[in-house]
Amino acid sequence: MSEAFKRKVKGTVMEIDRRLPDLTESFEPCTPEAQPGAQLMDRFSAQIDFDDCGHLEDDEALQARENTLNDLLKEARRDNGAVYCSTDASLPDNTQHTAVLAALLYRQGEQIHQVCHPAGRVTAPDAELFAICSAITIATQQDNCKRIYIFTDSIASARRAVDPSVHSGQGHSLAVCRTLAAWLGEDPECSVFFIQVPSKLEWNIHKEAHDYATSLTQLVGPRPDTSLDSVWKAVTKQSQESWTRLFQDADY
Repeated sequence: MSEAFKRKVKGTVMEIDRRLPDLTESFEPCTPEAQPGAQLMDRFSAQIDFDDCGHLEDDEALQARENTLNDLLKEARRDNGAVYCSTDASLPDNTQHTAVLAALLYRQGEQIHQVCHPAGRVTAPDAELFAICSAITIATQQDNCKRIYIFTDSIASARRAVDPSVHSGQGHSLAVCRTLAAWLGEDPECSVFFIQVPSKLEWNIHKEAHDYATSLTQLVGPRPDTSLDSVWKAVTKQSQESWTRLFQDADY
């Protein structure tokens, strides 16, 4: 392809070709958290649970899933030691705008925190992973929190959140693994539940997170260049304490 023709062709593929040297995502293939036997799921699998409903199509299965979600939400609301979170991400139709993630945190029926971040022009799974990371980072800082419920429509991103191996978004996964390892290690009664919410249900608190993210997509502003993430330098250079403060201070 000639240089003159390249200048006429627009789109993410051409942006990647132009911006690849400037992308800031870095990976840690030899990080201690990824060593066999030392990974988060090796050490704390009994304290981490995934409620995966799979791909549901028929109305009966969706209704059954909604009933299950309602029961889990009631259980979380009654538990004074639980923080339950709803996470979602919005990728705008206008490709000139950044993706936006949202995380809403609740305790005993009351919203205690909300956070929104621009995520750059990333894939939906990476944005969802960033949302889960922000929710967990904040939830583990709450007083007397013993159980964390994460309601998400991307269970694959939830599983990736506790996977420290090299993959897109590894920095977020490492932040999750380090945060949860410290939190779960303090008390064997602490636990985390990742719960899949089919997006087509438009269910309860997950719909609130979705609406929050989409309502702010246009307000966050344009990001004209493709990026793997907007905060990788913060992930790779800041300490765990600074990483926690990054989310705590960002209350939109």
